[in-house]
Amino acid sequence: SSPPTVINEDDSVARARWIMIRDNISRLPVMKEKKLTGIVTARDIVDALYSFSGRKRESIMKDEERVMAMPIKEIMKYPVITINGNDSLQDVVTKILKFNISGLPVMEGEMVSGVISGLDVIKAVTEKMQLSIPIEAKIPQTLKSNLDFKANIDGILERYLSKIERLTDVIGFKVSFKEEMSSSKSDKKLYTATVKVTTKIGDYIAKDTDWEPTVAIKNAVEKIEKRILRKLRKIEESKKGVKAEEA
Repeated sequence: SSPPTVINEDDSVARARWIMIRDNISRLPVMKEKKLTGIVTARDIVDALYSFSGRKRESIMKDEERVMAMPIKEIMKYPVITINGNDSLQDVVTKILKFNISGLPVMEGEMVSGVISGLDVIKAVTEKMQLSIPIEAKIPQTLKSNLDFKANIDGILERYLSKIERLTDVIGFKVSFKEEMSSSKSDKKLYTATVKVTTKIGDYIAKDTDWEPTVAIKNAVEKIEKRILRKLRKIEESKKGVKAEEA
């Protein structure tokens, strides 16, 4: 995305969270006097907010208020892994995979000119190849405003779409969630995640059910990845068999 949405390192965690929800983004370059000093993601905020397991509810509430009031520089990551504006898409993919990140700032000299994510790379590659990968997601309203869910789902989709696209051409990718039931002992809900991936070697559908929607989607996508790998192995074995007969 360009121009990038950024935040000052003295701004609060609460402001960073508000900007992410407002602009539907999951990472913000952190600046000081127009220079990049760090980066903060939705995952960083979630980790800071929900690292209070085992404490009383009153204590957790106070800790959350304290975290939300903290300057963003207290939880940002640095030094920042960046990419130059004239680097290739392959360079971007290499860094994303090498450092296990879901996106990085794009630099023009010392200025931040944009932010690129794994999904941006996939879209750019498919446009270059004149392909279209429609990514459809049906998400219950209760999950749409959940920052934790958004941070996790973005990372899962970016990571697995990149892996599957390296195995075969992806034509379509659909994700849906269904609320199955609520726990009588807590506010938790049971979710079924359904993933459908259309590729040049076939269509794949997988489901998984879990109390954590991100776990359900991760398991469903992993099932599809394994099925695609099995199909590719069969295709390769079939080719070897044909070559052996011809010899």
